[in-house]
Amino acid sequence: MKFCLNSIVFYCSSLLLFGAVQGAEILPPHGFDGGDDSGWTAAIPTAQPVIQDSGGPNGDGDSFLLLTARGGNGPSSRLSVFNDSPAWTGDYEAAGISGISVDLMNPATSTAVLLRAVLFGPGSTGNRWTSTEPISVANDGSWNNYFFPIDEASFTRVQGRSTFDEVISGNIRVMLRHDSGTPSGTGTAIRAQLGIDNIGFIGLLVGDYNGNGLLDAGDLDLQAEAISNGDTAFDLDNNGVTDINDRLMWIHDLQNSWVGDSNFDGEFNSTDFVRVFQEGKYETGQPATYVEGDWNGNGLFDSGDFVQAFQDGGYEQGVRPQAVAVPEPSFCGASLFLVFACFRPRKS
Repeated sequence: MKFCLNSIVFYCSSLLLFGAVQGAEILPPHGFDGGDDSGWTAAIPTAQPVIQDSGGPNGDGDSFLLLTARGGNGPSSRLSVFNDSPAWTGDYEAAGISGISVDLMNPATSTAVLLRAVLFGPGSTGNRWTSTEPISVANDGSWNNYFFPIDEASFTRVQGRSTFDEVISGNIRVMLRHDSGTPSGTGTAIRAQLGIDNIGFIGLLVGDYNGNGLLDAGDLDLQAEAISNGDTAFDLDNNGVTDINDRLMWIHDLQNSWVGDSNFDGEFNSTDFVRVFQEGKYETGQPATYVEGDWNGNGLFDSGDFVQAFQDGGYEQGVRPQAVAVPEPSFCGASLFLVFACFRPRKS
C-alpha cells in the first residue's frame, strides 16, 4: 500500500499506546490495494462499495473504495459505509483512540457531501451517537485528509439510551455517512459518490491539545492560553503549574525542535525570522500566535520572544538531536535579530 504522508502519524502514535487490547487498536491506516475491503460494507446489497483499481491519493495504481448513493426514496438512497469487524469495534477508550482519519475524494460529477461518523452500541445498533457537526467534502475531485474526533463534546446521541462512555467502551459498529441538517439516526438521502482510502484510528498523542492527531502550532497556541489562565491540564512536567517550562518541554521533548522554529521544519534559522516579521506584529501589542512570533507564550510578539529563543541556543544549530548540550547563544543570530528588529513598526 502506498501511504500519504499524514498516515505516518498513526504508526508513531501506536508506539506510544497499548500494545494489545480487545477489539479496536491503533494500527497503520488501511488502504484498499489488493482488493481487501477489511470489512467496510453497506447494509443494502445494491449499494455495496466497490474497490477501484486506480486513482487513489497516490494516483495511478493506488486502489480506493468508491461509495455510490442514488438518492430518492429507495434502499440505495443514502451514502454510507460501516464496519463491525473486531478491528473496528470494542473498547475505544482502553485503546487510546481519539479519532478517525481518512482520505476522501468527492468526484466533480457528484454532489457536495456532509459526512458524519456514527458509533453504535453497546449491545444493539439501536443505540447510536453521531458527530454533532458534519465534515463538508466538496465535489472538486481532489483527495484530502479529514479527521473525525471521537469525544463526547463532538458527538450527539440520536437514538437509544446509551451514554457516550458506554458506546465508546462497548462499540459494536462504526459508520461514516452523509447526514445533512441536524444530527439524525438514519442519515439523509443524496445522489452522490465518494472515494475513501487510508482509513484508520488516531491515538491519543501527548501534547495534541487541539485533538487533530498532530503536534502543531495550534497546540502551542492553546498552551499559551493555558499559561495565561493557569490551566493545569497543560502541566506537562507535573509540577502543579503551567508555565514556560511546560512550553520548553513541548518544544524540546515532543516536537524535538528549538524555540523559534515558527515554520516547524525542525530548525531555528533566518527563515523563521523572515516568516514572523512578514506577519507584521512585532512590538505592536496585537495578539500573536506561535507562527507569528509568540515563542514565550505570553500572547504577544516582542523582544521577550527573542530573549527566550536565543537563551534556548538553537539558532543555526540545525535539527535538534534527541539529547543535546545547549550551546551558547549565537552572536551572529543575535546580530541578525537586531537587523530585523530595525524593521519593526513605528508608532505614529
